[in-house]
Amino acid sequence: LYYMRQHEKPGPVSFNSLEMNIQDLRPGDYRLTIGITDQGTGQSVSSSRGFRVLESYLTLAYRDYDKAVRQLRYIASERELRTLRQAEEEERLRLFRQFWIARDPTPGTKRNEALTEYYRRIEYANEVFDVPQLEGWATDRGMVYITLGLPDHVEREEFTGGSKPVEVWVYNSMRLRLLFRDDTGFGDYTLVNRQEYLERVQMRRGRMR
Repeated sequence: LYYMRQHEKPGPVSFNSLEMNIQDLRPGDYRLTIGITDQGTGQSVSSSRGFRVLESYLTLAYRDYDKAVRQLRYIASERELRTLRQAEEEERLRLFRQFWIARDPTPGTKRNEALTEYYRRIEYANEVFDVPQLEGWATDRGMVYITLGLPDHVEREEFTGGSKPVEVWVYNSMRLRLLFRDDTGFGDYTLVNRQEYLERVQMRRGRMR
């Protein structure tokens, strides 16, 4: 981004403000540098400061609504997803916001803990489980982490001979062992016992209602 403005200097001291639209910036670390040059004297000064752009659920919905809706597939019902997908453009942000308001465990407070934790897990999954051509949240390991959290421990078996690398995620409190296998060799571990996982997730959702 680069902005340049010229202002009349009313006296020895003047004040100006600059507004920047950061909605199109991807999440990450940035550095803002501001330089000022007095055209009369030729003197220049500059100042620089870093800042971080976090992935806001409303920013994501504004920038890439289809992706924002896809990311809800682990917790939204088919009916909710259909409503969001079919929403008119002017209704999208309102319905997206309402989806999370309905899941706020502490209504009336500024913080929505369910929303904060969900997108924290998505960010973590993107950092740890991403593979070529696929963001971490969309992988099988990302899916399991987002819905169940970190396992109590992980058992790994590396490639030997004709076997494929595997990971076993163990959740002691749920008495659940999930087997992931890397069939491609690129780190994209596929959940082998998917049906067992889906049944367990459905049970958890039923208890939370």
